[in-house]
Amino acid sequence: MFLIDKPYISPLLIKLLEEKQYPVIDTVVAREMIPSAKINFLREEDSIKMIMDDPGKPIYTNSENTIAWIDKNLGFTKLPATINIFKNKAKLRELIRDEYPDYFFESLSLKELYNKDISNIPLPFILKPTVGFFSLGVYTISSKEEWAEALNSISRESEKPQQDYPKEVLNNSEFIIEEYIYGDEFAIDCFFTQTGEPVITNIMGHFFSSEKDVSDRVYISSR
Repeated sequence: MFLIDKPYISPLLIKLLEEKQYPVIDTVVAREMIPSAKINFLREEDSIKMIMDDPGKPIYTNSENTIAWIDKNLGFTKLPATINIFKNKAKLRELIRDEYPDYFFESLSLKELYNKDISNIPLPFILKPTVGFFSLGVYTISSKEEWAEALNSISRESEKPQQDYPKEVLNNSEFIIEEYIYGDEFAIDCFFTQTGEPVITNIMGHFFSSEKDVSDRVYISSR
């Protein structure tokens, strides 16, 4: 079963859905994203009932934007809670705290962030939204001056209406500060089998132009 949402769907996926006739949950956004008469659309109510009858039924999605639909309609499954652990950086770090007891991180609300005294936090450190992606709202803090600049930037952004992404994907109301990790960064794509075994599909090196760079510009893979 496929759950489709913005901002992008590849022509390859559309072709696959047309040829294989895999069921696609019939949402308004899915219809907008795939204007094709060949798609096997399945009513939302029927999709939810199928998942209710078989909670372990695989669901493929092309976008994190579908988290909002899952939270709203699939609360009777483990999906919302499991996604939240992976999506919420503070919850994930709490989950693995015993493995890395000396690793510093702290979760703060927007109000707590503005009142935070960073005098006792080793520099540099990272500041970013607890729920976010694509390096949006990420800052490397190396001085009190940079801390003040980051808070000013966050204040300006918080005054803008959030239209590009739902709050389940990017939420600027809660932040995490954590210690800076030196070394190479790798992005690992995987999925988990029904028995919880990870299957790695891709490993990419993430290149940065400097220690201040937090962008998602350059990734490389091996042949």
